[in-house]
Amino acid sequence: RDIDWGAMQFLLGSVVSRNRRMLLEEVLLLALRCMLLALLALAMALPFVPPGSTVPWGLMLPAVLLGAALLGAGTVLWDARGWRWGLIAAGALLLVLAVTAGLAERWIQSHRWRTSGAGRDVAIVIDGSASMLLEVDGKTNFDRAVEEARTIAAALGPGDGASVIVAGLRPRPVLASPVVSRKQVGGAIGRARPTGGRMAVHEALATAAATLEEGGNPNRTIVLITDGQAAGWTSSGDVNWELLAETFQGEEPKPRLVVRVLPIPPTFRNVGIAELRLSRDVIGPDRPVAVHVKVENTGAETVEGPLKVALRVDGEPEGAAVPVATLQPGAAETITFRPQFDRSGAHTIEAHVGVNDDLASDNTAARAIRTLHRLPVLLVDGNLSPRPLERASAYLRPALAPLPLPEETGPESERKAPPPADLVDLTLYHAEHIDSIPDFSRWRVVILADVPRLPAKASQRLAKFVAEGGGLLIAPGENALPDFYNGWKTLGGVPVAPGAIGKRWTETAKEQARHPAASTFAHRGFGLVRDKVHSDIASAGVTAYWRLEPNAADRDVSVCGSFDSGDPFAVERRLGEGRVLMTAVSLDARGSDLPALGTFAPFVHELVTSLIRPPGGGLEFDPTDKIVLTLADEEQGARGKSDRLPLDVPGLRADYFADRHFGLHRSTAIDKTPNFGWGRNPPAPGVPIEGFSVRWTGSFTAPKPGEYTFGLRGHQGARLWIDGKLLIEATAKDAVNTKKYKDGHKPGTIRLTGEPQTIRVEYQGAHDSYIYLHCRGVDKKWVNLEKALRVGKPWQYEFPPGTAVTVTPPSGPEVPVVLEPVGRALRARVPATHRPGVYQLALPEFITDSFRQVAIGGKIPFVVRSSPEESHLATLSDADFNRGAKVFPLAAVRSTEDVVRAITGAVPGRRLWRYLAVAALLAVLLEIALTRWIAAQRRLGATHRVEFTSAATDGRSLRSKALSGFGLSEQTTEGQ
Repeated sequence: RDIDWGAMQFLLGSVVSRNRRMLLEEVLLLALRCMLLALLALAMALPFVPPGSTVPWGLMLPAVLLGAALLGAGTVLWDARGWRWGLIAAGALLLVLAVTAGLAERWIQSHRWRTSGAGRDVAIVIDGSASMLLEVDGKTNFDRAVEEARTIAAALGPGDGASVIVAGLRPRPVLASPVVSRKQVGGAIGRARPTGGRMAVHEALATAAATLEEGGNPNRTIVLITDGQAAGWTSSGDVNWELLAETFQGEEPKPRLVVRVLPIPPTFRNVGIAELRLSRDVIGPDRPVAVHVKVENTGAETVEGPLKVALRVDGEPEGAAVPVATLQPGAAETITFRPQFDRSGAHTIEAHVGVNDDLASDNTAARAIRTLHRLPVLLVDGNLSPRPLERASAYLRPALAPLPLPEETGPESERKAPPPADLVDLTLYHAEHIDSIPDFSRWRVVILADVPRLPAKASQRLAKFVAEGGGLLIAPGENALPDFYNGWKTLGGVPVAPGAIGKRWTETAKEQARHPAASTFAHRGFGLVRDKVHSDIASAGVTAYWRLEPNAADRDVSVCGSFDSGDPFAVERRLGEGRVLMTAVSLDARGSDLPALGTFAPFVHELVTSLIRPPGGGLEFDPTDKIVLTLADEEQGARGKSDRLPLDVPGLRADYFADRHFGLHRSTAIDKTPNFGWGRNPPAPGVPIEGFSVRWTGSFTAPKPGEYTFGLRGHQGARLWIDGKLLIEATAKDAVNTKKYKDGHKPGTIRLTGEPQTIRVEYQGAHDSYIYLHCRGVDKKWVNLEKALRVGKPWQYEFPPGTAVTVTPPSGPEVPVVLEPVGRALRARVPATHRPGVYQLALPEFITDSFRQVAIGGKIPFVVRSSPEESHLATLSDADFNRGAKVFPLAAVRSTEDVVRAITGAVPGRRLWRYLAVAALLAVLLEIALTRWIAAQRRLGATHRVEFTSAATDGRSLRSKALSGFGLSEQTTEGQ
């Protein structure tokens, strides 16, 4: 009979509990080893994730590993039937699902990237942006892209065609249609040059798709080789893949896009000019302009200072270079220069920071500007007050055109330089006489100062003036009639005023006055007075103003600033090509103390200049491989358009200058002949009686072919050119002593063809000025100059087609270009303009004078802008490309082999063996750690020493220990 022995029961229970623990340890260990083997097997299989994968590998691979672990666990628990089949079934199901998903993904991708047996056309797009000039391992990414392009071309089949495009702000097709000749493709790749600036991805892909349309193969692929710079891809920080996908709408089958992402430098050291900004757009000779140069460290390294920042104006240094201290990564510093211009016309401003960094193209930034000599402004005063200081124009007039300072007396050497000329050419009219103005086009801005209302015809003429590009400033005072301004509309029914005039707010107590809220001044005309540190506009006390009510639904209306009460301080409307600005307060001393502020004059100046369109020179371009420079010799008119003199009319074009060296241009007119006797009168407005010069240009048509004799006389001398040849140079001595000439004039004989030939007459005048020109024909009769002279551009007649000139870039040798006449202008196609900075086109001498408004020293300066966004080396991530792959066929690859696989029809993708190898290494380490932990728990290999007590041990002590374990003593037991 089995007897349950108590000690054995405890022993058996301990063995069962220990076996369960050991089984759990063995399950964990075997599962981990199965996962390790699975990781090694997967890593050696070289799996990859195709672009736009429908099955995320982050779920598929864990399913495979978990399935292997469950199968291993089921093997260990073979004796436990419930656990065995459950674990085996779960593991098998996971493996089957993973394999099925993998096969489905393979079929989907193979179908997506499969090509037929027919040929293929490939558009090779090479990124030519500024960041591609960065060096990686001693070679620029652009050179590396050219090598990749050659490799791709070599991998194409015999019937495959290829086109080549260099991508920039404007993509340039080097090979505009796919060709099968490898020699042609290789030559086109060799002609690829960087464009600079950023890459416009949308335009580049559209151009590539257009070149593929010219091919005849059904399979089409676009290969974009780039460094992945985010500039050009992103819009507000995110890539608009849907917009890019629209590029291929309507094309069947849609071309596939393969993006070959080149490596970027592991370290990036760069300091560049992030901004070159002028304080105002309209610049005159009256005051300096602030030029703000922002220098920024866009790299990942600290750049030790001092760094020298220099400014050049028209090629000359503007003061001393300014040092910049050490710049940490992401830090920026702004330096301000204040140049002043003493002549109107074209100017260049160039900023440069001296630093040795990885990206030299952003170390320079330049601007091309046009300055004005005069800004004609009409000020209409609507106040008839007999007291001058109470009139509406009392403070506006001196603020816009201050009275000249008295001339200094004393020796010539002690006289100070004359004050700078005023920019504003102010004309003052009273509101009663405004109806007598037939046309407002001779002014750029019209100011209505406290004008109650306008006559109907004048209001329509003024509205037309604004719609054509003029500026209108309305400063309503207490006399303004709200009904007129609220009902004032154009012939098309568009309101002229930017807001309705509501009730007038008044407050007699100055302590309750309203104040302008400078922080709300968002208009560009408020830039100088917005700064609370240097402006006192916020301290202005306004005790009377009109409540303006702009239409919030009208997108042409905007609030320029507000009072501290929230009411609008000023509102603006876009009306056609012009602008209308209305202030709530009158710009005089009635109702406010604005005229007493130190910022009143600059505030009024900025308001007026903000209403005109800045003079455009057409001399600034974005970096590209080729620009088209169009040169026009017309001056900018009052409304931003060219004031073109009529051509082919009787007379000559007359240009009057306020100096003797044809430098300070004042006016242009049409004179019937160059025959004048001015005496002591100025020859033109703004031209002095002495020390002036005049140039007449046009054409002379002889009545019949033959020899013609010209005579010329002028006080202080004159010169005559025919067809660019100096025919007569009459000096002051010739003008006095004319008896030695038959006709009393210095003669010049030339044979004329009877066709229009250019004529130019120059005169440098003094006191008692006069000039006289005459001509005798082949029959010795006087030629009627009024019939023979015609207004025209000299270069139109004497300009040889295909005239070769040179362009000087910021660095490097001169570049030859060809000038071609196109209508009223000249056109030059200038190559290799990817480097930012100032370029100069040298004009032929015989046309230099015609382009004096844009020429400096006989050269046309133009500017290639920098691209600050290329200075920030931010690249697209794999996640960005994966989002694009879900929209259209897109693969982002990082090796040449994957590019070749993609264009030959194989499925490209991202290899995962590195991740699997790292996971296997971690599994090995975890397996070792788990094994050692199990060994430690089981005390495997440990030696236990057993000691037995001696037979001579005192029995009484043993007895005492045993009794003490039960809380007893020998005395207690003996007593019991």
